[in-house]
Amino acid sequence: MGPGTPSFPLLESLGLASCGMKSIPIFLKNHSAIVDVNLAENQITGQVPSWIWDIDTLDSLNLSHNHLERVETTNATHVLRYVSLSFNQLHGHLPRFLSAYVLEASNNQFNSTISSVVRSFNDAFSYLDISRSNLYGSIPESICNMSSMYYLDLSDNFLTGDIPECLLNIRHLNLKGNNLSGILPDTLPSPCSLETIDISGNSLHGSIPKSLGNCGDLEVLDLSYNKLENAIPYELGLVSGQRFKAINVSHNELTGSIPTSFGNLTRLESLDLADNKLSGSIPKQLASLTYLSYFNVSNNQLVGRIPKGSQFRKFTQASFEGNKGLCGYPLKKKC
Repeated sequence: MGPGTPSFPLLESLGLASCGMKSIPIFLKNHSAIVDVNLAENQITGQVPSWIWDIDTLDSLNLSHNHLERVETTNATHVLRYVSLSFNQLHGHLPRFLSAYVLEASNNQFNSTISSVVRSFNDAFSYLDISRSNLYGSIPESICNMSSMYYLDLSDNFLTGDIPECLLNIRHLNLKGNNLSGILPDTLPSPCSLETIDISGNSLHGSIPKSLGNCGDLEVLDLSYNKLENAIPYELGLVSGQRFKAINVSHNELTGSIPTSFGNLTRLESLDLADNKLSGSIPKQLASLTYLSYFNVSNNQLVGRIPKGSQFRKFTQASFEGNKGLCGYPLKKKC
C-alpha cells in the first residue's frame, strides 16, 4: 500500500495479518476513526512510526511476529487497551510514552536492564508480558507502582536479585527461568490474590511461605528447581478454595514429611515432590484425591507402604523410585 491508497474515512477495523506486508500502511497516519489494527505475522521491518501512537481513536494494535527493530517516541498520552509487539527484533528501550492496559512484548532482543525497560512504562498496565527478551539486572521496586497489574510475565530472562514483596499481590505471576535469589517473603495477606505463580528454575532459598495457605484462589504453584529448604508447610494444604490443581516443588532441598493436609485438596490434579530430602511415609489421605492424575515422589527418603487407592493404581514405578524404604505396588519390593 502506498500514498495513493484510499483513506477509507469510516474504517474502524483493519485486519491484514499474514498478508506479506512490508510496511505499516501510510494511509492510517491521518485516519480519524480507526480503532483496531492487526498487522501481525507480516514482514514489516524498521521502526514503529511515532505517528501511529497519535491516532486518538486507536484502541488495539497488533504488530507481533514481524521484523521490527525499534519503537519511535512521541508525546501521545492516550491509553490503548491492547498492544502486541511480541516476536520482533526490538532492542534498546521502549518509549516512555507507551501506555496500554495490556502490553505483550515478549520474544524480543532488548539486551537491557529490567529497570530501564520498566522505567518507560505507564502505571496503567494491568497485563504485562516481556518474557524471553534478554532482560537482565534486578527487578526494581518501582514496578510496585503498577497497582492495577493482575498478570506479569518476566520469565526466561537473566534477572537477578530478590523478588519485590509487592509482586506476590499479583494474581498471575511468572518469573521462571531467571537467576533470582533471596527468600520468598512470608507476608501474604488473608485473603491473598494469587491464582498462579511460577518461580521455577531460579536460585531461591529459605522456606516455602506458610502464608500461601491464605491464597484461597490459588490454582497453580510451581517452585521447582530452586534451593528451598525446610519442611513443606502444613498450611499449604489448608487453602480454602477448591481450585488448587497443581503443586510442583520438585528439585529443591526440602526436608520433613509430606503434609497430611494435602488430602484436603480435593481438586488437585498434579503433585510433584521429586528430588528432595523428604522423609516419613506417603500420607494415606492422598489416596482420596480422585482428580490426581500425576504424582511423583521419586528420589527422596520416604519409607513404608505406598497407599492403596484408585488413583495410586495408575501411577508407575517411576513415581516412587529412588526411595529405598518404600514398598508395595507398583514397586517390586513387597512390604
